[in-house]
Order: sequence, then C-alpha cells, then structure tokens
Amino acid sequence: TKHFSSLTPKELLAHFEDKYSSLKEILPHLNQLNNPLKNPFKCELFNGIEWLKIVLKDFIKAKANYKIIGIREEYEHILGYFVEQGIIKLNHFNVKEEALIEEGYHIKKLKNSTHKTLPKGTLSDFTTLLYKNTVLFINWKEPYTIIRIENSNFYQSQLDQFTLLWKK
Repeated sequence: TKHFSSLTPKELLAHFEDKYSSLKEILPHLNQLNNPLKNPFKCELFNGIEWLKIVLKDFIKAKANYKIIGIREEYEHILGYFVEQGIIKLNHFNVKEEALIEEGYHIKKLKNSTHKTLPKGTLSDFTTLLYKNTVLFINWKEPYTIIRIENSNFYQSQLDQFTLLWKK
C-alpha cells in the first residue's frame, strides 16, 4: 500500500526553489551547448525532375545575379518550356549572369549575360550555380540530383574557383 500526502505551500515553494537553483547552476553550460554557429551550414539533397524545378524556382525568386560553371545543353531538353519561362523572369528582374561553358555548347542566354568558353573536358558533368551565399550542384542525369548548400564560407570558396577558371 502506498500513501501520498500533499506538500504545504511553503514546502512546495522550497521544492521549486531547489529545482530553480539547480537549473541556474548549469545554465552557463546549457547556453554553451545552445550557442548557434556564427556561420551556419545548411545542406539539402533533392532528387527528381519535380524537385529540380522547385529548387530552380527558388533560385529565380531570389532575383539575384549569379555565376554558373558548366551549363549543359541537356538542361534545355530536360526542362523545356520551364527554361524559357525562367529566362523571361530573370530578364524581367534584370539579373546578370556570368557563365563558364565548354566549347561546342550552344545555350540560351539572358540579356545581361557574359559567357566564357573553356576547352572541352575542362569542366565536370555537374553544373555549379552560385548566388546569394548559396551553391547548387546539379546532376543532369536521372534521377536529376541537386545539392543545395547555404554557407558564406563555402560560397566564397566556390566563387574563388569560378574566378580562377574565368581568368584562364
């Protein structure tokens, strides 16, 4: 048999004061554990044509100037009408594009577009898109994978790579 009795108001207050003081003692340690990163790193992986369209719509909504490494002709065939609509919207927002493409590729350009051609075999099969501290890596082979990374340091390192290739 168990017996229970209630605490008096004074005992109840003392009980919670003990809990409060225990919490107060460990609060500095808890704050250290909860300290947010100064430069957070967000990484997302998307698979499939519909996700490809969603991520690219997010990019268009950003209305940001961008740099791109390795535009592929495949994107026009895979996305079709979506590409034309994207170009119209980016032109409307007066977005500037700087792109590195391989010799032999012929792709649609924005009105504010500067393309530089590199020798065939210089660039990877992935397209790298850089805008607003965000880097997209796009695989144009099924299942059409996109890796989106948001981090200013990572963005800067990819921008440095773009600049090195641009100066070639």
